[in-house]
Amino acid sequence: MTDNLERSLAQGGNHPWAFNSFLQAMAAIKNDVYVAFVYPTRPDGKPVGRSGAYPPEAVVHRVVLGRVAVALHETSTPFFEGFPFEFRFELEADETCDPSLDLTGVSEFLNDRIHSLGMDSVKVVDVLSNGRSSKVGYFFDGEARLTPWMKESGYITSDGVKRTGPPPKSGPSTSTPPLTANTPLADAANEFADAVADSGLVFAGINEQLPRAFLAGVVAKRFVLLTGLSGSGKTQIARSLGQWLGSDGDGARHLVVPVRADWTTPDQLLGFEDALLPMRHGKRAWSVPPALEFMLRAHRSPDDLFLLVLDEMNLAHVERYFADVLSGMESGEPILPNLDYLDEHWYPSDGQPMLVPLPRNLLVVGTVNVDETTYQFSPKVLDRSFSFEFRVDTEELDGSLGQLTATSSGDAHAVAAIAKVAVDADWQLQNPMTNQEALEELLLELHRQLSEIGLEFGHRSYREAVRMAAVLDGCGVSGEETIVDIVVMTKVLPRIHGSRRQLEPFLKWLHAAAIGSEPAKPLYPLVARKTQRMLASLVANQYAGFAE
Repeated sequence: MTDNLERSLAQGGNHPWAFNSFLQAMAAIKNDVYVAFVYPTRPDGKPVGRSGAYPPEAVVHRVVLGRVAVALHETSTPFFEGFPFEFRFELEADETCDPSLDLTGVSEFLNDRIHSLGMDSVKVVDVLSNGRSSKVGYFFDGEARLTPWMKESGYITSDGVKRTGPPPKSGPSTSTPPLTANTPLADAANEFADAVADSGLVFAGINEQLPRAFLAGVVAKRFVLLTGLSGSGKTQIARSLGQWLGSDGDGARHLVVPVRADWTTPDQLLGFEDALLPMRHGKRAWSVPPALEFMLRAHRSPDDLFLLVLDEMNLAHVERYFADVLSGMESGEPILPNLDYLDEHWYPSDGQPMLVPLPRNLLVVGTVNVDETTYQFSPKVLDRSFSFEFRVDTEELDGSLGQLTATSSGDAHAVAAIAKVAVDADWQLQNPMTNQEALEELLLELHRQLSEIGLEFGHRSYREAVRMAAVLDGCGVSGEETIVDIVVMTKVLPRIHGSRRQLEPFLKWLHAAAIGSEPAKPLYPLVARKTQRMLASLVANQYAGFAE
């Protein structure tokens, strides 16, 4: 923060500060609000980690106090490159604390200065102790706000109407940020990302957009694979989404099912007629596993989203137990037994079809680990999903983080906004990605390059990539390059596998395209990192694939 703050203060006139993405609570950064920039460190001078509450021994060497002169707005010419949501402030105080202050001392320090401004006392220690960022502390209307308020409040106008959505584009404005067509989806994605962070699950640096991208993936496709390092957060983020979806009178709207190595038939998901159970009106009873019971709940509650998590999905041969479900998701053909629970057993529903289609409100996430005990996925499975790779950057490791906590249930309107898009297969046609032409041009070039090595994709992958881009855009993932990076990483690269002779020319071409003209700042960082690893695997093993 210190380097950026120095750049800001060196700017003549009003000083800029900015964010790379918009959160609903930022709408409260309006004219005449006071902001304080506080940079806590450990007693040895080392900075506090980016996530987690500040340790009680944290100290502060410098405090900057400013008054907002230009409310938060989105600009096409940001002062900080890549951070388009900007506000500007007038400097009120910039003081070095010598000796350094503890967190309680920061409260007293700032209160001494804001009393002269006619503002009420604040308890900065509460903000710092409960905050989840070491970058900036906020003061709204003279009162320190805790993390829950930041997440939930938004901006309440004088007439009592709650406004949501991104700040205005183009120029600064003192008016309330307007509603836009994509506001509900963007707000829902922001709320989910905040809830994940509040649970203690950290994604930073190159992985910062992962919660929003993951949410966009399950909304765009309904079947997502999470692969990567063990202990990197795959199952936890899936659980977080399930917890965020909430519950009903029958329990949670998510179910985690550990896959076993002895799963060799669809019975573990779709059940079977059990001849040992009593018959009813000439109909045989069914043995119903938890997964089938959960899917039947989803079928009977079409207005709510349900999440089925298949943990360690490739401990068994996936096609042997999952082929029917995968086919049903793609074709819409009836494959789900239509059963009712009667007389303590499950029987076919009276007067109803024996089979019904898988409900569109059912989301399926599979977690994947790759080692000597697991099976590889076939291309046809990868082609029918979005695959997210989980790797842990060094900057994400933080010894001050405690145990993960449960994710809070999402706001009903936010969850409903996600459900509306998930069940609408044509949503992207009315809500295309901004500058979709650039994405399509790149996809066509990728297709041409892959055709030369016999790995080209078909109509389905192309349509799903375009839909994913539209949903990412709607979820507030900012930047054309970021969206393209995620789409190529999750839809195109997972299907790439083969020998060095087959893949090396293509991967070198794609890696160069991802790096762009500035190697220190790749155009598509996720793709650049992955292609580099795949190229290294080609050299070491003469073979490379997406899963590692």
